[in-house]
Amino acid sequence: MALGCIVASLPIAFLQYPWLPATVIEFGQLQHDPAPWGTESYHIDRERHLGRVKSALILYAFGTFALSGLAAIVIKIFPWWAELAVWIMTAATGVGIARFVKPLVGPTTDPVYSAIMIYMPSGIAITCALAAVMSLSSQLLRKDTLAINR
Repeated sequence: MALGCIVASLPIAFLQYPWLPATVIEFGQLQHDPAPWGTESYHIDRERHLGRVKSALILYAFGTFALSGLAAIVIKIFPWWAELAVWIMTAATGVGIARFVKPLVGPTTDPVYSAIMIYMPSGIAITCALAAVMSLSSQLLRKDTLAINR
């Protein structure tokens, strides 16, 4: 499942990671208010934009963590509880990406882009949530089996 999620994430990563440097630069530029005398609506829009840029940077960090965690699951270096944490974090990240992109998608948006940026992260989130449930239930069953065998 982890390998499948990694493969499904590749188109998203291909479309988004090239924008990371520009997002970091934009975040740095937004730290300085070029027009402190601006109107109230200017400041409201600027704060809203800064919030979206912060959210994007958080999603980049979570996405990178999720991909790294999924790779660690594939090569089996995590204990079960760390795998569970990665599954949950990856599911939350998939939901976050879909929710972040959805307001930007309109009737003129390329349907392929919409599918990649909304439906694929949602599908990954569902897959990871199922994997988390399976991981937790397998651990609970294993503990029950050990308790019965004693």
